[in-house]
Amino acid sequence: MGTFKYAVFGQAKTGAIVGKDGWLFTAEELEVTEEFHANMSRAATEIARVQSVMKQQGTVLVPVIVPDKADVFAQMLRQVRPDDVQHRRLHFMSLLADLDVAALDAFGAIKAVQTGFMRDDTHWSPRGMPRHIAKAWP
Repeated sequence: MGTFKYAVFGQAKTGAIVGKDGWLFTAEELEVTEEFHANMSRAATEIARVQSVMKQQGTVLVPVIVPDKADVFAQMLRQVRPDDVQHRRLHFMSLLADLDVAALDAFGAIKAVQTGFMRDDTHWSPRGMPRHIAKAWP
């Protein structure tokens, strides 16, 4: 039904937002909920905990922070994202750094090639994203 609604009426299913030229984004890329900052803090703390456990077991965990599709293709949105959402990736990287978690920010590699996301789907490109993230590896 979602595909039909989009094709006929240009309306996305719940949870998706239609941008310019048929670009689709997830609604969460534009939302700041009451739990927005608390959720990021909890996620960073959990990543730090898992990284510590894995290190004790002799495994190195390097989290890869993938930007929102709206970060990479902001020009395709029909509205401006709230500041908190626009700066989410950098804020999250800062939270991780404060917890001594070294993470890889994949924004630069993905922005450079602009093929990591699908235009008419809210998801990553299954072929493009892993390859572009690998290019971001130092």
